[in-house]
Amino acid sequence: MPRPRNLFPAYTLHKKSGLARCTWQGDTVYLGKFNSPESISAYNQVLSLFNLTGKIRQENKCVSVAELITQFLAYLKVTNEVKSREIKNMAFALRWVEKLFGSLPANEFKASQLVMVRDKMIEGDLSRSTIVKYQRFIVRCWRWGVRSDLVPGAVVDSLRALETLKKRRSAAREPEKVKPVTWEAVEAVKEHVASRIWAMILLQWYTGMRPGEVIQIRPVDIDRTGAVWFYRPPQHKTDWRDKERVVGIGQQGQAVLTPWLDRSADMPCFSPAEDREERFAAMRSVRKTKVQPSQVNRKKSRPTRTPGQTYEVSSYQRAIKRACEKIGIEPWAPNQLRHTFATRARKEFGLDAAQVALGHEHADVTQVYAEKDIGLIRDVAERLG
Repeated sequence: MPRPRNLFPAYTLHKKSGLARCTWQGDTVYLGKFNSPESISAYNQVLSLFNLTGKIRQENKCVSVAELITQFLAYLKVTNEVKSREIKNMAFALRWVEKLFGSLPANEFKASQLVMVRDKMIEGDLSRSTIVKYQRFIVRCWRWGVRSDLVPGAVVDSLRALETLKKRRSAAREPEKVKPVTWEAVEAVKEHVASRIWAMILLQWYTGMRPGEVIQIRPVDIDRTGAVWFYRPPQHKTDWRDKERVVGIGQQGQAVLTPWLDRSADMPCFSPAEDREERFAAMRSVRKTKVQPSQVNRKKSRPTRTPGQTYEVSSYQRAIKRACEKIGIEPWAPNQLRHTFATRARKEFGLDAAQVALGHEHADVTQVYAEKDIGLIRDVAERLG
């Protein structure tokens, strides 16, 4: 006997999200938390609409959440409004939304739905700072939707009304504090990273520049007319605010950088493609057996991945992590070199000098980077305690 067809949309559980929903003729409406009074009330409203129109939602021309996200990410890639790395971060953030509410009309995604997404992020063990950043990305997507006449402005007002998670006042775990890295840990990886990676490590140690600034350095961006060189990155973190970033390079940094300046002025000093060619050449030079004819050229006609002209921050970080794991020490990240420089600069020259050297607009940001000197605390305790 055939299974009887439902005569009305049923109230069911979406196990993956824990939400109540009802589905009718391929259309799905999410009602809120399963078995909650709010979701049951929403279900009764859907039934009332269904009895009148035969449909479970009002007719509208609004795009779905999934469609809005797809169009937003495509817009970012075409316009180069943000860096490719930030586009990836935005895609990670919006993926949480799409998993839960991909079929929901974008104009129905409001603060209550954003709370549910945020709760899922907490369950996924994302840190509070990451969730705060992801919430900002999600709101930015809907702001673009308003600007593009895809969703009404009231939706963004609702999303903006939701406050971000406060420190130690939510179930989200607090992020681990980034600490300076010791010179011993830095020097330990020297023999286990490529020469270009080691040069970038030393440049960060001597200048405190960001990982994203050191990977893109080119001869044309460096003013070498004085005793101290000045490097102005073509792209940097606060470039969108029309802020100039100037990095001073002293004698030790100049000694590190000089061997890599022998190239076209607009070519990056540190190229992974060049690194691979040099590595292959070194391997061929020590080869003891004759190269077989079939192995003279083993390049793939259509390789899936090829080294670029500049390193990515992620690949730079992976190289250091692999070296640390190989020699059995605690992995450290390139950004810890910046923290170390901040601590040294603040200790030697004070907070104002460290602020200028790091390119911070506000001194309180510099204090986050600069660890307090334990030696000073010890001196005070010995004299006054």
